[in-house]
Amino acid sequence: MPNEPAPRRLPGTRLARAAPIAFCFLAACQDCRHPAPAPGGTGLANAGASGQPAAADGTASLLGGERGLDHVGIAVKDLEAATHTYHDVLGFNRPTEGKLPNGLRNVNYYFSDSTYLETLVYWDREKASWLADFTDKHSGALFAVLSAFSVTGTTSYLSSRGIEVGKPFSGSIQTTGQDAMPAEQWQTFFLPQGQLPGDPLSLYFIAYQRGPRDEFLAKLEDPKARRMLYHKNTALGLRAVWFAVNDLDEASLAYESIGLPRRRAFKDPALDADGQVFGAGAGEIWLLAPTAYGGKLAGFLRERGGPGIVGVTLDAGSVVQAASVIGERTGAPLATYEGLLGTSIRVPPELTHGVWLEFAQHR
Repeated sequence: MPNEPAPRRLPGTRLARAAPIAFCFLAACQDCRHPAPAPGGTGLANAGASGQPAAADGTASLLGGERGLDHVGIAVKDLEAATHTYHDVLGFNRPTEGKLPNGLRNVNYYFSDSTYLETLVYWDREKASWLADFTDKHSGALFAVLSAFSVTGTTSYLSSRGIEVGKPFSGSIQTTGQDAMPAEQWQTFFLPQGQLPGDPLSLYFIAYQRGPRDEFLAKLEDPKARRMLYHKNTALGLRAVWFAVNDLDEASLAYESIGLPRRRAFKDPALDADGQVFGAGAGEIWLLAPTAYGGKLAGFLRERGGPGIVGVTLDAGSVVQAASVIGERTGAPLATYEGLLGTSIRVPPELTHGVWLEFAQHR
């Protein structure tokens, strides 16, 4: 993989280097973003198992004891403008920039539970045609990534359910201060085409090299390390990703078929939607289907042309502080309400480059 030019500084922001407490390792999962699946729908699975210890053969669950929901990618038309929004307006600290050999530029915002948000654009349209095709028409959340303990364990688990997957894709990233591309740091893998509603690249898996991954997670047990990932809006980590689907029953059966545990059903009056929660390790996947043609979720499905990610929920240390920070900077008051995960606020997609952002404080 060729060396890349040093990433340039975005005007008006203070960009962090990917160094403290294994930031360089966290950034690693960017380099292999969306390799094309092999012909015939090769790929692998996604989310589900709770954070239980992995079995010796890694086949006890879909995630094998890993955390599950890892990060969400938000595709934007202008990365500089998005960085201003997320850092200066929405209150996410330490924007960390990268330029990747597969045609992407991104800025990431890391959380103290090891999850993060990624904003991204393409710098090479040919290499990242999947992203260019999307941002020609849309902005918003494009994919979610779930961490699994091992490729072998997840592959075996899916095989036991009659889902055969192809070889994984290897990845690594060269960060500031490194004079050569590191050895493999992770592998990504995908579900076959048609296994779940929508694009198979919208939800995929990553398996990190266990040594560095375990070392990084151990570092985050230190309160001092976690404090380095403090955000003015008090965001603590990703808690849920919301997928808009056309048919809730059909989509629920599809997610259940790969081993995701079905949890509670719910209604979302603000979006005019019915919902179903699925476990995704330490996080959750929320399926949402429209109940009214004129509702916001139905409008999203029409604009996107089919299923896709409509929003995410973040754990918040203080919803009151999040509302104050964002409200003062946007001039848009954010009312609290009782959501699925506790007292919450929602920032509409008009203020976030196309994705609903919910901040939820646990009861």
